[in-house]
Amino acid sequence: MQKRLVRKHPEWPTPASLFIFFVLSLATPLGARERIVRTQLLMGNVPVSITIDSTPGFRTKALKAMEASFAEAKRIEETVSEWKTASQTSLLNQNAGRDWIPIGRDLMTILLRAQEISEETKGAFDVTFASSDKKATYHDLQLLPDLSLARLKRKKMKLGVSGIAKGYIVDCMSDVLKKNGLHHFIVNAGDLYFGGSWKTGIKNPDDPEGPPLCSFWARDQAVSTSGLYERGSHIINPKTKKPATHAKSVTVVTRHSVDADAWGTALFVLGEQRGIEVLKNHPELVAVIVGDSLFNHSTDCVPIDKP
Repeated sequence: MQKRLVRKHPEWPTPASLFIFFVLSLATPLGARERIVRTQLLMGNVPVSITIDSTPGFRTKALKAMEASFAEAKRIEETVSEWKTASQTSLLNQNAGRDWIPIGRDLMTILLRAQEISEETKGAFDVTFASSDKKATYHDLQLLPDLSLARLKRKKMKLGVSGIAKGYIVDCMSDVLKKNGLHHFIVNAGDLYFGGSWKTGIKNPDDPEGPPLCSFWARDQAVSTSGLYERGSHIINPKTKKPATHAKSVTVVTRHSVDADAWGTALFVLGEQRGIEVLKNHPELVAVIVGDSLFNHSTDCVPIDKP
């Protein structure tokens, strides 16, 4: 497989790994450290883990911060998950084509960002993709942020926010850890956020159990990978309503997981050539798109900066 990389900016943020890629090795900071790992099932039975490097005397505070981070994820999940029958997302789906529904800050933030990315990708990312009304698009999702109201315009519309909500939850979990004084950690919900510096890598979708395509340092960054080799054709093209198969995997690296999550899905739907064109307007994103080739400027998949 020929190796080429989509590199969007001379000073692009160095990447990290995720769901379809995995942590190869972890950089060990100077001084005595204790590694603490906790995992809980969240977001529809997904194993969500927090890894923290802590000084031994900081252990109790670190454990409390981890519990607070998991609690925040559970709180948001109850509000935004389309799989929770009492969530605000489910209430919107139940009232499609009818009433305006009051929604909270979390869901409004998710939907506003989803609308922005839908516009930027011309519908390659669209949280209304699951609608049985084939004419429904993101244009039919109506939002009144000042009044905290949302409405689905068409009767057979349905929101599916998991392609962006997971990233939002990872961001919020990371914020809780930071506010509690933790600076070297990983939140892994499939989408990943790396606090501090960690060495990681990207799996080869043609040989997931073999050597990685590359390794690199992640520093205070989010990473999301969308791909075929672990879950099959699970990403739906919102326009055709069929599985997207224009790429084998797409990895996006940026500052916030909510963006990495949604853009990973969008670029997977767009595929190599159209994805590259869209990325020209987004120097804040780094993308590695693996199709018949791995698009690259350099001989390495992703350059490694020494911490």
